[in-house]
Amino acid sequence: MKSSKLVLFFSIINPFLLIFLRENLVLLILVQFFFIFYFKRKDSNFPWFIYLYSFLFFGVSFISFKIYDICLISLLVYSVYTLKSSFFHIKKNHGFTLLSSVLFFLVYLLYSFKSSDIVLFKESALESFRIFFSVVLLYVFLLYPPKLNNDFLYDLKTLSYSNLLSGFLIFTLMKFQLIDIKYQSVFFDITLFSIQKELRMASFYSDPNKFYLFFTVILFLVDKINDRNKKVFELRFICLLGLLLSFSRVAMLICFLYIIFKFFEKRIGKYSEKALKIFVSTSLVLFISTFHLMKDFYNDFVGYFTVLIGREDSLRYSATLTEESRVLAWGYSLIKINSANWMGEKPFYWNSFFYMPPHNTFLSIILDVGIIGLLFYFLVFKALLIDWNKFSILILIVVPLFILDLQSFRIFYLILAFHIHQNDSSHLGKLKSN
Repeated sequence: MKSSKLVLFFSIINPFLLIFLRENLVLLILVQFFFIFYFKRKDSNFPWFIYLYSFLFFGVSFISFKIYDICLISLLVYSVYTLKSSFFHIKKNHGFTLLSSVLFFLVYLLYSFKSSDIVLFKESALESFRIFFSVVLLYVFLLYPPKLNNDFLYDLKTLSYSNLLSGFLIFTLMKFQLIDIKYQSVFFDITLFSIQKELRMASFYSDPNKFYLFFTVILFLVDKINDRNKKVFELRFICLLGLLLSFSRVAMLICFLYIIFKFFEKRIGKYSEKALKIFVSTSLVLFISTFHLMKDFYNDFVGYFTVLIGREDSLRYSATLTEESRVLAWGYSLIKINSANWMGEKPFYWNSFFYMPPHNTFLSIILDVGIIGLLFYFLVFKALLIDWNKFSILILIVVPLFILDLQSFRIFYLILAFHIHQNDSSHLGKLKSN
């Protein structure tokens, strides 16, 4: 409980430290981690808690390392010290996933050497480095099966409240122009999302999309607990609120589908997934079949809805559905993939033909490292993607993969480890009391 109170306290004071102690904020954040680690170290779930907490500081770096990577390195050292010989003992059924993740990293590393431009080579090597850290994360968390008890649920609620609190305070302080979007020195870098053009909540994230993805992860974990008490209902409400406050149109779609699914689940129980699949499939068929007839209506709807949620600035590049930047990026990417014979070019190849990345994990991987790289990625996430027809995985995992570039997104590897543990262990599923 002490660690939870500390986290909530830090979530309140950290935004104000951006005003008064910005030069020392990153060091103070690292000190905060030390205190949380000290109070949480005897909890069996402490690696999960402390890493999820580190992800609240997505836009913060220290000596070029993201806070969540510093946290991962610390957990790695701690695991080697405490687990000793068992640190190198991985279950046989985990070995294939880990091997696939290593091969996925090696493919990216090899393709990065295809970049002749020194700047692009550095960016490509950095992307390979990110994927390597994702492999390390997967290895570390496969060593720590989570224990689903009331403390775990309380931890998730604490983290969600903390993210919302920080988000609200940073949004408010930025609205009154008391903090900037960028603080940089030799040792640290803090990059925040600017609300001057669009009023979107992002907390300590540099991107509102990553802010809402944190809440999709918590929703995923809560759904795996599979319990219907009041605490779970409250946590789901917090997460849905976090998604909505990002003012992402995709996040709002996820909220809509999630609420509809829960409605079906409550009314018709075990038939809910089948009913919702029929609903979504029918909607997609109607949308595609009538698009040529109702194109103007769909385009107008996108424009009006964008204005309604206060994102007028997005009209510069997403005024209509047919001219939406993400849709255009997909089209250009498919053309380039076809011309490259599906073998890939090099990381960040999108730079050569468009102003933004494809915003689709699978297209990004094929553009970067070809169909071979995509195959290894599917093998890494096989445990999750094989259950794509389970609705929580479909809307909380698969949908984000289709609309964002998440091939090196650490927290998705954390979800993968959690899902693998759930498939392995009979003690996961129902919420247990301590």
